[in-house]
Amino acid sequence: REGPTVTMGSNLALLITNGLARPYAGQWVDVGTSGVGRTAALVVDEERLAAAQRVACAVGGACGMAMIFDAPIGGILYMFEEVTAICWPLELTFRAFAGTTTCALLSRALLNLCGTDTKAFVVFEWSPQRHPWDWWDLPIFVLIAAVLGPFSSLHTRICLAVGGFRQTAMKALDTCQPYARVLEAILYAAACAIVCSLVALMGRCEPLRPGDSGELVRYNCPRGYYNPVASLLLTTSEGAVNLLFSRRNADEIHPINALLALCAYTSLNIGLTGVPAPSGNFTGTMLIGGLVGRILGAATQDLNPDETGSAASGVYAMVGSAAMLCGFKRMSLAVVWFVCIASNDFNIVPPLMLSVVVSLVLARICKDRGYDEEQVLRRQVPFLEPEPPAGMDRMLASQLCEDLPEDAKLQPESTVRAINLALQRRSMTDFPVIREGGVCIGFTTRERLEAALRACAQRESEGSRAEASSPVAEDDLRDCEEGEIECLISDDSTNPVGTLPPHAALLVGRLVDPVPYTILEEMPAPRLYALFARAGITTACVVSDSGIFRGMITRNGLIKATRDMGEA
Repeated sequence: REGPTVTMGSNLALLITNGLARPYAGQWVDVGTSGVGRTAALVVDEERLAAAQRVACAVGGACGMAMIFDAPIGGILYMFEEVTAICWPLELTFRAFAGTTTCALLSRALLNLCGTDTKAFVVFEWSPQRHPWDWWDLPIFVLIAAVLGPFSSLHTRICLAVGGFRQTAMKALDTCQPYARVLEAILYAAACAIVCSLVALMGRCEPLRPGDSGELVRYNCPRGYYNPVASLLLTTSEGAVNLLFSRRNADEIHPINALLALCAYTSLNIGLTGVPAPSGNFTGTMLIGGLVGRILGAATQDLNPDETGSAASGVYAMVGSAAMLCGFKRMSLAVVWFVCIASNDFNIVPPLMLSVVVSLVLARICKDRGYDEEQVLRRQVPFLEPEPPAGMDRMLASQLCEDLPEDAKLQPESTVRAINLALQRRSMTDFPVIREGGVCIGFTTRERLEAALRACAQRESEGSRAEASSPVAEDDLRDCEEGEIECLISDDSTNPVGTLPPHAALLVGRLVDPVPYTILEEMPAPRLYALFARAGITTACVVSDSGIFRGMITRNGLIKATRDMGEA
């Protein structure tokens, strides 16, 4: 299951990075001033830490794919196509290379210690041929890809619709959670078992022959026979794919039996979308494509057995798997590599690449985005497309500025009251720091401001405990204006990071990035878009020709603007 494995690998790498890299991504800054005194706060460099987290998550995901497919290079290609080239720094290639190599070796060593090997758990087929395909097979390969390209788009649409319906239903049962989700998963597991068992009974028993695959399932057949439908449904998806990819069992799986398994498995695979259970779509999609490829390949051989090329039925299944998987995942290199690794035959690379090209072209005509891209949009993942939408062509930078309230603008030396008012803007993570004359000296982040308040509050509490036993001087009370003590008591800034008097000032100017990215308000929007999409900046300052602050553009705000244009 590539989905849970990649997620676990990435999450584990993220946890390790947060524990190890965070202390090295921070520095101590003196933020104290009048009313607070000298106070040191540990300020984290968010961009540096985020870069380390991105690298670690990519390496972790690549290691997960390398482990479950025993394909280190395949794991690198998979993550490269997942995160796209614009988010793949140069140093990540070698780090992913070293990580996947180590992971593959450790996985093999641990399995060998347990008395087994990786080939017992991964998609693996070994039946080498000198010429696995011929020129007469190319039209059949194109036909398989032409069928599966639009079918993968249809499959994606139905899966998304089922997932959306299930999410709506679970929201209606919000008061019954998490029991409703647990019950749903149990009932669907029972439905899968019942459907697969009943459909498998429709298969006709076939006699076992010497040398037949060990993946064949007897089920309801007498000794010495096997049920071909049960061999595809009542086993793991990896075992079924191994059976389809084999080039030595042309007569073991009849097209009718493959069609029964296709209808049952595709329906259950679609219905699985959104079920709260660890499942992946990678091998499942390979299985669906392999069934279609095997069916179409056998049908063309039956119609014209003399003129059809020399490709075995397993080669048609491999072509179908690649065509279906690339249309669903919108990948090319990784798909070809994984299928080649599973077949242990690089002679089939040209037909696989041809099928991927045809399938991807038709899939993109039928639907712009793949399943993963749609999930990114539906779950509001902050991802910026590499190219700006067409509606942004005639826009200027000033039109993309966020609505910035006055209390979100801080001064180089701001009071605790002003900082707390800014932090109450929960939707904002970056705050401009503006000096006299309307000049922006940089941006600070919510995390830095909270760290500074936390450090000052801790220092204040330590000073209060030290002076708790000493009486308050009468001269100090006389200096207070009437009502000031009540004001200090009622208006003390109570927040999650501590309590401070509102008149205390902090040196916010020491918390900013001193070299902010500056954009003229008349700059065309497509030019500034490239700074965020390709250069990776998170916040930019919009100024007039004379350098006066006009507003700011953030990465999250730009993502929201592009998605609003896409929905319109």
